[in-house]
Amino acid sequence: MTKDKVVNTFNEEKEKGFSELKEAIKNTEKIELSEVKQFEFNGNSKTLSQSGNILNGYRFPLITDEKMLPKNGSYIYLFFTEDIESLKKNFEKIKKSHDGLPRFNKKNYEEKSHCVYVGSSENFSERIKEHLGEDHGDTYAIRFSRWLPPLDIKITCYYFNANVKDGVLKILENRMWKQFKPILGQSGLR
Repeated sequence: MTKDKVVNTFNEEKEKGFSELKEAIKNTEKIELSEVKQFEFNGNSKTLSQSGNILNGYRFPLITDEKMLPKNGSYIYLFFTEDIESLKKNFEKIKKSHDGLPRFNKKNYEEKSHCVYVGSSENFSERIKEHLGEDHGDTYAIRFSRWLPPLDIKITCYYFNANVKDGVLKILENRMWKQFKPILGQSGLR
């Protein structure tokens, strides 16, 4: 491999990348937001015991039922709570003894954000299962079932199909992250 070959290949790929980006921008201008949907769940044992899915010893709502959540599509989703103080205290306590939990964004917390997390996925129902607590090895997820119970904290998830390709989806996720300043996780563009 020669230096000239590397430079030429880079320049060719750069042009292809710019062309793809221009096409993505053109297609993004045609996007219309789909209906924003939502579901809620609560960490307290009463709510958990009334639901049907058992994850790590706790019962979570049947929202992980694939019939209720869409599988495919480029979805952006946001988790919110009004009780951010209780959530923060419990999360920090559990984080010390559990690996694989998301990072805590102190700056966003200090800005009084009620957004817990912003994410995107092209396989929405599977991604939500990961966030609720199903263990998927090294997959980065909130894993609510590891640290939310038995707190009486209501979590609301808003989600919508952005109808875009993955590269544009990450850009839109990042914009939502900057706007809502979630206390957990990191921005979509890494």
